[in-house]
Amino acid sequence: SPRTRYCVRSDSGQQQSPRHTANTSDCEESDLTFQSLSRRKAQDWGKQWSQVAQPRAHAGWLLGTAALRELRHESIVKDVISVAQGEMALEEFLKQVSEVWRGYELDLINYQNKCKLIRGWDDLFTKVKEHINSVTAMKLSPYYKQFEEDALAWEDKLNRINALFDVWIDVQRRWVYLEGIFTGSADIKHLLPVETSRFQGKRLADLLGKIQKALGEYLERERASFPRFYFVGDEDLLEIIGNSKNIPRLQKHFKKMFAGVASIILNEDDSQVVGLTSKEGEEVIFSTPVSIAAHPKINEWLTLVEKEMRVTWAKQLAGAVQDVAGFKSGQINQSQYLEWVDKYQAQLVVLAAQISWSESVEQALQVSAVLGTSSKVSAVLKAVESTLNVLADSVLYAQPPVRRKKLESLITELVHQRDITRTLIRNKVDNPKSFDWLCQMRLYFDPKQADVLQQLSIQMANAKFNYGFEYLGVQDKLVQTPLTDRCYLTMTQALEARLGGSPLTLFTGPAGTGKTESVKALGNQLGRFVLVFNCDETFDFQAMGRIFVGLCQVGAWGCFDEFNRLEERMLSAVSQQIQTIQEALKELANPEKKEKSNKALRIFRQEAGRMAGALHRVVLDISCGADWTSSES
Repeated sequence: SPRTRYCVRSDSGQQQSPRHTANTSDCEESDLTFQSLSRRKAQDWGKQWSQVAQPRAHAGWLLGTAALRELRHESIVKDVISVAQGEMALEEFLKQVSEVWRGYELDLINYQNKCKLIRGWDDLFTKVKEHINSVTAMKLSPYYKQFEEDALAWEDKLNRINALFDVWIDVQRRWVYLEGIFTGSADIKHLLPVETSRFQGKRLADLLGKIQKALGEYLERERASFPRFYFVGDEDLLEIIGNSKNIPRLQKHFKKMFAGVASIILNEDDSQVVGLTSKEGEEVIFSTPVSIAAHPKINEWLTLVEKEMRVTWAKQLAGAVQDVAGFKSGQINQSQYLEWVDKYQAQLVVLAAQISWSESVEQALQVSAVLGTSSKVSAVLKAVESTLNVLADSVLYAQPPVRRKKLESLITELVHQRDITRTLIRNKVDNPKSFDWLCQMRLYFDPKQADVLQQLSIQMANAKFNYGFEYLGVQDKLVQTPLTDRCYLTMTQALEARLGGSPLTLFTGPAGTGKTESVKALGNQLGRFVLVFNCDETFDFQAMGRIFVGLCQVGAWGCFDEFNRLEERMLSAVSQQIQTIQEALKELANPEKKEKSNKALRIFRQEAGRMAGALHRVVLDISCGADWTSSES
């Protein structure tokens, strides 16, 4: 029978290998071959191997062929090699870890010639966590016992490295953030002298948390003094405060605080704000300039700018309504009509057209109720169609960009007016109390009101709102369809009930079907500042609370897109916030229930304080609102 010999060579300084030969005196590799059996392992297992091996002159072992012929000891050899392979893998890994961290060099960059900062944090943390996980996984290996001491030592070292760099990156980030504030702004040094001295102190790491907390409280006080600051991030707000005397540097931030404002218009010496400019270049000149010199604090003159924007807008609307009255009947002169369009801003032009049509239809229906005929409504239709013909002819020619946008918005509005007027005639509506008329959005202007901000009211069914007089710029007007009208009707009823847009009016539907645009369009119709927030998993309780506090005080609307992406715990917290605001709005709308109203408002202020860590009294504006959209049913 064939003879098979197995051998394990243990030559000095060489790796050991079990080898076998079949019908030959040379050793050839087999499935039992192992290339890295250490001398230590050969010595540890010498006694076990001596049971089946015979010593050879070259300090190895020769396995007895008779024993192997019976295959009684082949399993021992396989076990020896298996254990050796497992231990070698662990030993090699620990060696690699040691080589990586003993020779690791941090990637440093020069920071403004002041110091060196570490970059490449992602790679660093990825490598640390990968090695921690691998060392931890070693404990599951049956061969771990031999390397337990080394493995535990490296596990401890790697965890300390991870903890060290966790603190390091936090300190570095805070230091860079605060360094730009306390060394780059003289105003901040003056307003926060204690924190400035702390920042310049030696024990920086111990004081960074206290400094940042004090800074957060300071920013909260600034936001309380001008609530539109709630819509600006901390870094932007610090830049605004730090450059309060350098108005040109602040221009880029106004579009974040005002719906249609791209920049403010200053006089020659930058001491007065004389108007506003939209991104399209449209200008609004204030009736009364706002003096920056008389009100040097930025929150004070910004508050005056906001107030003057509304008052100027209301005063100019009165002139636009008066001038448009000349185009209600008879043949419309194209050149005169275009002169009127150019005289006023786009928002006022559309508002005046809406007011003129609403009043014309109302008067026609009142006369029809007495005479029992709809001829007066037909006259309104004729005037609308005549105006549309003038506009259609005008847009066929080259027009300046702003004028063209005005004409397009007017065409969109008048087409809707024409459709509604035709519907009234078709349904033979002859009474201003008919629901066919009451369910439409109607604008009424009352110049007898002493307060110019109360002169324009908007009604839809039994809901009534005062116009917000927020300058919105030159915006594209949404085409109104019967579905849009039904959405507006539902939304205004929810607002009248002080429910905002939730939970009664939740917009659901596939992406791109106009959910958000419908909310924005209704806000524009009511003259409100509408802010759109895209919800995701990064939204936390404090962020939502800050937004709500800002909306409540400004009287703005918040549209929260894809709210279904919020985590369940966030939805629970947000629902509590919304409920508190809704209850306060309901009671504020019913002042006769004084005791209950005060209780609801007190609860709201307490909750508002928790929402954003507010350190001040939160004043609720009854015109605020919140709407929710979702692409999932």
